[in-house]
Amino acid sequence: MISNTRQQAVNKLSPYLDKAELFMAAFILIALVFKIQHWPGAGIMLTVLLSTLAVIYFLNAFAQDTNPQSQKMDIFFTKLMYWGLAIGAQGLLFVLQHWPGGDMMILISSISSVASIVYVLKVKKERAEAAVFSNRVLLRLIVFAVICITAVVGY
Repeated sequence: MISNTRQQAVNKLSPYLDKAELFMAAFILIALVFKIQHWPGAGIMLTVLLSTLAVIYFLNAFAQDTNPQSQKMDIFFTKLMYWGLAIGAQGLLFVLQHWPGGDMMILISSISSVASIVYVLKVKKERAEAAVFSNRVLLRLIVFAVICITAVVGY
């Protein structure tokens, strides 16, 4: 288990992690343009940005759930989702840089994302009044799953 002091530190960072994720996404798009155009610095930008995004997702997995309506399975799938997103960010980096092992990371991330999407949709249908998962979480999962599947199929 994570210690109480570390848990408090992660919970303090949690509101800033979502904002950092948005900034990372914008800069990753710029880095992808650099990569597509074969401009210098694209590899370094992608490595730093996608690794930072993976760390953000990994830390989000340890943020304490403050929703009193959350059940144990909700917490499990939240952690699974963020761990899958962290693995997917690194897998995307590996695929874009042509490093070995990227396809397996993308596959693991895609499986965890699809499982999380199915669970989130199930929870939203069964417990519509309980706002356990926001629409932003569902959108994040769907976008990342599409990016990962496209990376495996198209790259």
